[in-house]
Amino acid sequence: MGILVNNAGIIINKLVVGMMLEDCGRIFAVNIRGVFLHSREAMRAMIPNGTGAIVDAGYWQWKQSVVGSGQCSGLRGYRD
Repeated sequence: MGILVNNAGIIINKLVVGMMLEDCGRIFAVNIRGVFLHSREAMRAMIPNGTGAIVDAGYWQWKQSVVGSGQCSGLRGYRD
């Protein structure tokens, strides 16, 4: 394996005050756990080869956050 691009992510179109704990769980399952699991498996393939790259794509939402709806904007991190 040469490269992994972590680009999957979900948002739930609700204000934070209207979100359920299950909504938060779904967001974390895809946006955090999914990135971790895919990156871990990619590293397991890359390390023996001595080469590879992992690219984490960020969200556009950090630029367009609406008050009360920032449940996803910081989950994967912003890189300038």
